[in-house]
Amino acid sequence: MTPHATRLLLIPSYNTGVKLVETVRNARQHWNPVWVVIDGSTDSSAERLGPLAANDPGLRVFFLPRNCGKGSAVLHGIRAARAAGFTHALTMDADGQHPADLIPEFMAASLAQQLGATVSLLTVIELAPQLPPGVLGLSPERTRALEDEVSERVRAHLQELREQYLPDDSHTIVELAAGKHCADRICAVAEEGGYDMIVIATHGHGRIARMLLGSIAERVVRHAPCPVLTVSSPKT
Repeated sequence: MTPHATRLLLIPSYNTGVKLVETVRNARQHWNPVWVVIDGSTDSSAERLGPLAANDPGLRVFFLPRNCGKGSAVLHGIRAARAAGFTHALTMDADGQHPADLIPEFMAASLAQQLGATVSLLTVIELAPQLPPGVLGLSPERTRALEDEVSERVRAHLQELREQYLPDDSHTIVELAAGKHCADRICAVAEEGGYDMIVIATHGHGRIARMLLGSIAERVVRHAPCPVLTVSSPKT
């Protein structure tokens, strides 16, 4: 994942134990860079995090000699971030109570607000190939009804996300990719709507998986009419 130039994730930690490593790993799946401020911990959590930071250029760890409190730890990280040229920092608790998969949404909302941009949430549903009537017991009418039901459920979910995390002027889009690759429809929506950027999750398939299955994100990057920012989605 390419490091962001202006926004970082900041995690203050004091005696969080083994949970700290899990929280940091989850955060790194969704954002780069991630900074951790060890606030005078005495539980060896700093030692556990050391090897991880040594092999990850997207992870930076600060060690404070004594415990000064969460507020001081956050301020230490913010001052260092400002000195390094960052303009925004999102703080996350070290004990894992904050879901890491929401980091990109918060960052996108922050960036959109700063730029005065309008955010659209887009989901493209790739339809199954049309089957002869009666196959699997689904008539054309029933197939269309299922498509409508899925579309409404997705639309309701996107609306919930919009109301929770995005500005009031954002909106949601649900598209059906009939006879087309999902990536082609994403690119078409971006071009038709005159969008300035596409933000898309990638599952990080390996080279062989991409050859066999293809990658929606990779295809969007190749054919999009505007810049594309890819972010990692959770590994399952």
